Amino acid sequence: FGLHVNHGVDSSPKPDSKIEEITSLTRTFENDTTNDEIKKEFKEELWPKQAVKELILNFEEVYENVNHGNLTKQHWEKVVNVVNVRCGTSLTGIQCKYKWNRLRKTFKREKQLENTTGAPLSTWMFYEDMNRIILTGN
Repeated sequence: FGLHVNHGVDSSPKPDSKIEEITSLTRTFENDTTNDEIKKEFKEELWPKQAVKELILNFEEVYENVNHGNLTKQHWEKVVNVVNVRCGTSLTGIQCKYKWNRLRKTFKREKQLENTTGAPLSTWMFYEDMNRIILTGN
C-alpha cells in the first residue's frame, strides 16, 4: 500500500549540513563580502542611532545624485565613508546596504499599518526621513 519503512536510518538533513548549506548560499550571495562582514551585519549594536541617521541622510544625497536609481558598490562606499567619519564607526558598504534594506522593510511595514488600520503616523524615529526618501523616489 505504498508504506515506506525507514529501518532505523535517519535520512533527515543533519544540522551541520544545513549550516554548511546556508554558509555556502551566503558566500555566493555576495562574493565580495567576507564571513566577518556578514557576522557584523547582524549585530545591531554596531548601529548607534546617530549612525543610522547619518546612513539615511547620506543615502538620500547619493540617491538624489543618481536620479533615484540603484546604488552601486562604489556609491555605498561613499555613503559608508561619511557615516564612519562622522560617527567613529567602522562599518562597510555592504553593511550599509543591508541596513538600508532593513530600514526600508520597516518603513513599508509601518506605512502599511498606517494605511490599513487608519492608525496615526508612526512613532518610529526614522519614519519621517524614510517617508520623505521613499515617496520622493517613486
